[in-house]
Amino acid sequence: MKLLLIVLPVLLLSCNKQKSIEKPPLKFSEIPYSVETNYLDSIAKKIMPNKPFEYWHYATYYDGHASEDKLYTVLAEGGDLKLKKNININVDPLKLSGLFEGGHPSFRSNYLVVIENSKIKYVDSMEQLRDFIGKIDNIEEAILFARTYGYHLASKPKGRSYHFSGDVYKLHLIKYSEDYPALFRLRGELIELSITRDGFMKSKSLETYCEGLECLK
Repeated sequence: MKLLLIVLPVLLLSCNKQKSIEKPPLKFSEIPYSVETNYLDSIAKKIMPNKPFEYWHYATYYDGHASEDKLYTVLAEGGDLKLKKNININVDPLKLSGLFEGGHPSFRSNYLVVIENSKIKYVDSMEQLRDFIGKIDNIEEAILFARTYGYHLASKPKGRSYHFSGDVYKLHLIKYSEDYPALFRLRGELIELSITRDGFMKSKSLETYCEGLECLK
């Protein structure tokens, strides 16, 4: 009897302790950008390089295949703005690779140009773009960082939401597969990404977001 009286309070304390350490679910907020517009251009306006450059700019290029439809628009820039005149904005996409190229039948791309040690350099790979971003300074850079690994914003809120605390951005984004299903070669997986300010990223699959034609909506 005495042993029972001793064990019972210990079990109750153990249960109460377990309940007390259970954490409430994280509250995610909707990412304030839409796939109905080119959000890559919008988030690029908040980009902050990891170090100072003599000059840099991030631009969007659009080619509608008519001479009057070729547009080169600087979205963000920094450094000595007088050096901007040294950058040739009459780009030829066939000779100069950009970032996030795409579009049909029109063509669009982004160009990131830096001037360092008096030399002009075009950033033309996802790895170089991540190096340029460096420390993740805001949600826009977190989205752009994730995009360099192929993670996309979705049309539904559950596929474009985030939570930030403790220097970690948690994003709910979509990863598309190009080899399923056989007919449309498209499948979307809802992924939770954890991105630290220093650019370390972990991913966790949550559920299937879409399949086939649903992924085109």
